Amino acid sequence: VQIPDITFDDIGGYEPVKAKIDEVIRLMSGEFDGADEKTERIARELVPRGILFHGPPGTGKTLFSKAIANRLNATIQIVSGPEIMGRYVGESEERVRRIFAVARKNAPAVIVFDEFDSIAFHRGGEEDGAGRASNAVVAQLLTEMDGFRSDQQVLVVATTNRPDVIDPAFLRPSRLTPIEIPLPDDAARRRIVDIYLDRFAIARTADVEG
Repeated sequence: VQIPDITFDDIGGYEPVKAKIDEVIRLMSGEFDGADEKTERIARELVPRGILFHGPPGTGKTLFSKAIANRLNATIQIVSGPEIMGRYVGESEERVRRIFAVARKNAPAVIVFDEFDSIAFHRGGEEDGAGRASNAVVAQLLTEMDGFRSDQQVLVVATTNRPDVIDPAFLRPSRLTPIEIPLPDDAARRRIVDIYLDRFAIARTADVEG
């Protein structure tokens, strides 16, 4: 559990993605500009519990998660999805409960589930042990996310390369807002190069400028 020092200025380009993230953060912070009382009450019921970052490998999904925690001055836990799955009955669900308990204790907090598709894929009717165990983990995750109180500042960030296999229950309003992080365009690539040149004090050359 730590507060990361990565900021959005450390991420080159991706201005549309940053704008979407900022909108979600404002909603979660209770900022409903110009809304009347009835609209604000409905909006509060639909405020997302977190974000689902999806896109190709290596596009900075975990980096964005750290920048969000920094913006919120929040602690962060980065959990690899496959590490949650235990060998014994009930072990996986207990790990999920413990992760959320630590986050509540250290709130404001951000929980990052990397490779989210490994623990949140479509629930089915499998009767074997593996099918029942995976369904139980999905149910426990949903229970924990729906259990947030208004005074508990806990944000869930999930990352995946396979949004198509995520259980639809996670994507309904008031749970996870999907945000795509695609490969960087030319402008973003130039900005990424500039950031690393400045970080390592490397002089710009004509080749780099090109």
